[in-house]
Amino acid sequence: MADGGTLTVVLACAEPGKPTLSDSVAAVQRELAEVGGELLLVASLASLASVEGFATHVGARCIASKGHLVPELWGDGWRASSGGAVAFLIPECQVRPGWARTLLAELDRGAGGAGGYFALHPAADATDAAVYFLRYAAFSDAAHPTRDVEDIAGDNAVYSRTVLARHAASFANGFWEVDLHRKLRAERVRLVMAGGAVAEFSGAPRLAAMARQRLTHGRHFGAWRAAQGGRSPLVALLLAPAVPVVLMARIIRRVWARASERGRLIAALPALIVLSCAWALGEALGALGSATQLHEATE
Repeated sequence: MADGGTLTVVLACAEPGKPTLSDSVAAVQRELAEVGGELLLVASLASLASVEGFATHVGARCIASKGHLVPELWGDGWRASSGGAVAFLIPECQVRPGWARTLLAELDRGAGGAGGYFALHPAADATDAAVYFLRYAAFSDAAHPTRDVEDIAGDNAVYSRTVLARHAASFANGFWEVDLHRKLRAERVRLVMAGGAVAEFSGAPRLAAMARQRLTHGRHFGAWRAAQGGRSPLVALLLAPAVPVVLMARIIRRVWARASERGRLIAALPALIVLSCAWALGEALGALGSATQLHEATE
């Protein structure tokens, strides 16, 4: 295995009472039984009580986090991990057999990070489908080819511990995957989509809760990007109305080529519109908030 150690799987538990948590954990433990390693359930303060009891029941290790966003929980999990390879997941993802061996084989072949593909769980509803298409349209392909890529989805990924340790400063930011992948590309470190590592997605929050979450994540991302010298607050505000259109067009273009998913895409369109608009609004508000804080700091 990469770095000569075991695998740590960091599963971010941001919400209490996730009905998919038990199936997700069972799938991970099946994989760890084959390759060896540890499972860390990283719980936000809101979910800590329920996750602690569940972790004791299934023999997993629970880590309490002050963060509430998934990337923040992953960051705390990374800091508590011990494996030579560290994987990141969410409770909505149930990995298929062979997931761990497939990802670790790519690290052994020299990749710094390897990501898996996503598929809709047969029990997924329209909101699940909307979240799936919004987050994972770029990481879904029925053919599941193994190929070098510029980005992988943090919700189903593994990295060499050496790579993560070298860029530990990236975890200071909420959306550390963006910063980490940019640095790895600059170093010509390979990122790979691994064809045999698939996670089935279901169990997203209800649409209203999911929209609030997308708004919150958008605000954090907009503030982070503005602080990193990316899109200016004025440009973010002017482009906000176009963001949902661009997101929807990109998703439809990617998914329409997969005939098996067209029906589920059409059913998910109303929820997709809501979630895309929530993200765009959050991103604009985050950029504006960042500009306000900078202005106040310089006065």
